[in-house]
Amino acid sequence: MDIMTIVIVSTVIFLLFVVLGKIALVKIMANSSKAALTPQTVLEEVEIFLAYGKKDDAIQRLRSGLEHFPDHADLSARLNDLL
Repeated sequence: MDIMTIVIVSTVIFLLFVVLGKIALVKIMANSSKAALTPQTVLEEVEIFLAYGKKDDAIQRLRSGLEHFPDHADLSARLNDLL
């Protein structure tokens, strides 16, 4: 394999992961509105946002979670970590 083929294949694989990641994120967000909201589900969603470099979305999700669970220490602590 020459270097140009390696670059093209690597780029295609990278773009595939980006697209699949965005599709997974959309599905998770769609399902989260159907699932029971718990502090644990909020924290799991936050970690998914962070895995895809969506820090602002993670912060917003934590703030939204704290509206539902204002006294939950784990949500507050995770928000403080990100700010």
